[in-house]
Amino acid sequence: MGKYHNDTLAKLFEGLLLARVTTHTESNNALTSNQLDTKPCTQTHDAIYSLISIIQYNKYTLQKPTYVAFVDYSTAYPSVHRDRLSSILLHNGIVGHMWHHLRARIDNIRLRVLHPHIQEHQTVDIL
Repeated sequence: MGKYHNDTLAKLFEGLLLARVTTHTESNNALTSNQLDTKPCTQTHDAIYSLISIIQYNKYTLQKPTYVAFVDYSTAYPSVHRDRLSSILLHNGIVGHMWHHLRARIDNIRLRVLHPHIQEHQTVDIL
């Protein structure tokens, strides 16, 4: 088969797979409200708008700074050395409550696999 024929088949398979996964996640309510851009009628700019609103509210109403961290969990784990990451955060001035919060997030990573023979409440620790 030629290169373009393989590309077309891959695109077709990707489209079919995406349609089936979308149908499954919607019918089983498997996505949380925080998973923007993976659900119909939500996009990344919805999250950006929410973030800007929170920052402006804190700045003008509470007179407090807002700290934000974007973490792409799909590629970050399990390849990140967590102790090294904690050291880098400390070295760069991330201390106190923020450091403890981030450390708690990276120390307790759990994964849920969607499968008909695996119960919804079952999770796996990512060590």
